[in-house]
Amino acid sequence: MERGGLIEFKTCSVGKRMKRLMLVKDISARELAKTVGLTEVRINKLLRGERRISKTEAVNIATALDSTPEYILGVMYFEFAESSCIV
Repeated sequence: MERGGLIEFKTCSVGKRMKRLMLVKDISARELAKTVGLTEVRINKLLRGERRISKTEAVNIATALDSTPEYILGVMYFEFAESSCIV
């Protein structure tokens, strides 16, 4: 659900996914904050699930961690071939 530019997902899940990607990339909260133009405090609050993530933050963080906003947000989607669509 979206509210005022912020996306409501289980924030702890967002933080867990961010932490996994940060471990793989061997990047600290300080380095990530500097890369995406946020404060280290803001990154740490996202990691702990204390703050909701905005669309822009999700895009910027995903880009910095070589991922996708969909992964960061825990969004799953499926593409269906046109032939499998029922009209």
